[in-house]
Amino acid sequence: MLVSPAPGRAATGAAGWIAGAVPLPAINASDVTVAGSSFVVGLGAFGAGLESIARVDRDGTATTLVTGLNAIGGIAYDREGDRLLFTDNGLTAPPGTAVTGDTVYALADPRGATSPVAASTLELAPSGSIGFAQAVLPLAGGDVLIGDAAGLAAGRVVKLSGGNLTNLITGLDYTAGLGLAVTPAGELLVGDVDANTFAGSVDRYSLAGAFLGTLASGLSGAYDQDVDRAGNLILTGGFRGDFSSSNVVSITPGGAISEIGWGFDFSSGLAIDAQSQQVLVLDFGTSRIDTLTPVAALTPGGTTRGD
Repeated sequence: MLVSPAPGRAATGAAGWIAGAVPLPAINASDVTVAGSSFVVGLGAFGAGLESIARVDRDGTATTLVTGLNAIGGIAYDREGDRLLFTDNGLTAPPGTAVTGDTVYALADPRGATSPVAASTLELAPSGSIGFAQAVLPLAGGDVLIGDAAGLAAGRVVKLSGGNLTNLITGLDYTAGLGLAVTPAGELLVGDVDANTFAGSVDRYSLAGAFLGTLASGLSGAYDQDVDRAGNLILTGGFRGDFSSSNVVSITPGGAISEIGWGFDFSSGLAIDAQSQQVLVLDFGTSRIDTLTPVAALTPGGTTRGD
């Protein structure tokens, strides 16, 4: 577990959480995921073909995996299929020379890749088929869910199965940034931001798309989310009560909300390391991954018998 001091202002962890940071090779990181013992991050400034995806190993070595992206949405590692899934929603990004975008992609063997591949060769669906492609979530068996954050009741969650795209959930607003996650009980949690009030919410669905109820509403924001081993939803994109900084919160399966970290300009991309349960958070515009490590995972006995 690589944890080093963050340059400049650092995040603060709540009681029971240790804050740290991992340096990145560039600013403007868009999303983060864990692939084996490495981090995978989207890097670069918005614009046609200007963004890329890199693997950052625990010793700090960075390897570019994918190039030619415009506006990276979500990034997720599919452990079952050993592939990196990601989205791009910038087909119309200036100066208008994008050759791919508004769709979802897959890169095989991201842990072993040693040289970059053009995103245009990795499309799982045609360019332009998901206009505001953001969140991406692999499911057991190979299907993939993608959030389309179109806003104004046009937001949706689409399902890619056997090469075909179908609507799973419709009538959403700004399908919260990267906000898709599955609980240990097999429920799909979907983050959304109201197009009028910009309040965040998280709703519960079956994997068939049936509405099961609301987990949390009236949130000060909702961007990215992941579920920890205990079934708690960890959520970015919100703000402290006095709006002094952006924060990260934990929501129990029963809907109780607690703050686990703050001090961010804007907490955006998020992932949880399944083995250590360390929470990885991107802060918009910085060149680091902020980390929030649960003390419970470091104490004798760990969080499970396997630890």
